[in-house]
Amino acid sequence: MYLVLGLLAFLAIANAQPDVDFNCTYVSPAKMKLTFTPTSVKCNDKLTAAQCKVFFVDDAVVADDDTSKRPALCYSSLKAAPIEVPVQKMATEYCPKHCGYCCLTDAYDCDNKQNPAINCDTVTDAMCDDPAWRGLIADNWTCERCNSTASSGSSTTASSGVTTRGGCSDTTQTCPTWRTNGFCTSTFYSAAQKRQYCAS
Repeated sequence: MYLVLGLLAFLAIANAQPDVDFNCTYVSPAKMKLTFTPTSVKCNDKLTAAQCKVFFVDDAVVADDDTSKRPALCYSSLKAAPIEVPVQKMATEYCPKHCGYCCLTDAYDCDNKQNPAINCDTVTDAMCDDPAWRGLIADNWTCERCNSTASSGSSTTASSGVTTRGGCSDTTQTCPTWRTNGFCTSTFYSAAQKRQYCAS
């Protein structure tokens, strides 16, 4: 009996793939295969797609595709070596989308609102760019995934002291004070009123 159990354990270990990185993945219930989560690629790389391909050799990760594989060089300096944390951190810093590590970036290192009005995993780049969705997304998704992508723009402060975000700008310099006093989260003002005066 122990011989059979020992043989089964040996076969399980021999067939295991210790060099596979399971971050930002899930088992697809439909196909019962390992698949990359939608959030694994919901960010932008700091390097160009061509540069990421040069550094990590293999094709980029594709979300919800059970045939997609993470390039081994995203987590190991050798294709057959075990996971190396420094290599993985470097890939997460410079090519998180290519390597399927967006869920490990700072934009996702937070907690979303409990019982959100929308499922944050369903938020698309188009929704992030749509002014009609921005307030609802910001109220429910504290991770601010939309603010972490280039498509939605970044927050800057102009020389006048007025904050701009994604091509929108505050129409009054008192927005930071209003924000502190709860204007942006107040249910008294409509989303249209909030957008009319404050960009973020």
